[in-house]
Amino acid sequence: MAGTTASAGLPGGFDSGPWLARQTGILWNTAGRVFRWAAGSFLFCRASAFHELGGFSQDWFAAEEVEYCIRLNRLGRRLAKRMVILNQPVISSGRKVRALFSRQNLLHGLEAIATFGEALKNRDNCGYWYNPER
Repeated sequence: MAGTTASAGLPGGFDSGPWLARQTGILWNTAGRVFRWAAGSFLFCRASAFHELGGFSQDWFAAEEVEYCIRLNRLGRRLAKRMVILNQPVISSGRKVRALFSRQNLLHGLEAIATFGEALKNRDNCGYWYNPER
């Protein structure tokens, strides 16, 4: 990450899984390119930027990488640097998506969108990630 780049990310995808889950991944990758958001599993940045921003917010139980990328992009603009979303996607197994993709989790996702992410500040809305029985 030299020159004008402060951070970078990779698009992701699944090798299999429910059609709607795969389409959600495509939507995420599109939003990531437009807004320069990287998925937390594929996000990297300069250590100095991470320390200056204080790392990830403790207020979010999910999608903390979006809030972090917003702050990272602001810092990048201030420093005349940018986030780059690379082209080569990382393909992940659809096994977990098949196991966890449910109507309830889809409703929680829609609630997160409708509340502009505020629902993700409540752990009870994040069972997809925090349910010990999964």
